[in-house]
Amino acid sequence: MSGRGAMSHAYIFFLYTMRVIQYYERSMYDTGSIMTTTQEITADTVALLEDRLRLLTYILHGSTSNTAPTSNESTIASAPVRLRGFHQALQTLAARLPAAADILSLQTQHPYLLIPTEATPSPQNLPTLVLAHQTLYSTLSTQLSQLQTTALVDSAPFTKLLELNPRIAKVLAKQDEQAQAVAELRARSAKVVEKWYVSEVQGMGEAWAGWEERVREGEILVRRKEAVKRREEGVV
Repeated sequence: MSGRGAMSHAYIFFLYTMRVIQYYERSMYDTGSIMTTTQEITADTVALLEDRLRLLTYILHGSTSNTAPTSNESTIASAPVRLRGFHQALQTLAARLPAAADILSLQTQHPYLLIPTEATPSPQNLPTLVLAHQTLYSTLSTQLSQLQTTALVDSAPFTKLLELNPRIAKVLAKQDEQAQAVAELRARSAKVVEKWYVSEVQGMGEAWAGWEERVREGEILVRRKEAVKRREEGVV
């Protein structure tokens, strides 16, 4: 087994040991007396937890605790105290190893991580389970029957539409070319209109202004000649 695999197993072992210690602490303090179980079971459990604690300390830290084995009587008498000591030692070990602290956080977030899955129902309970879900089976069967009788949409129109895709692409390209040609024609038309306006409209306006000026000057000259002629006739 590689070093990483060994550490992973050690952390899982650490978490399981922590849960076992917490379980026995709760069971002892809930009953209020150590005598709710037999003395042999209590002694064996505390000794097993002590061995696990030594093994965890060795695997994760490289050293073992110096807790000496005790007799059954002393173990039974000091079981709550020793369990508290085990719990404190595990907490200290978790504080020294960040990975162990992460495992404890994972256990807090997912308290049912190590709880075994429920056993398979017995054959005697299977009929009851099936009858309890009879309505669900009937509904599912009806839905499947409806699904089988549902007619599928005819794919011929979609096939024709797919066949028209190349032609549609060509039409769109032609439309883009025509739009570009129209834009160029509009630009050329705007230039022609601008040139016509400048050369014809503005030029004609300037021509009319010049003609009006010449007519006015001609009228003035004619009036002067008429006045001179009338004076000469009056003298004669």
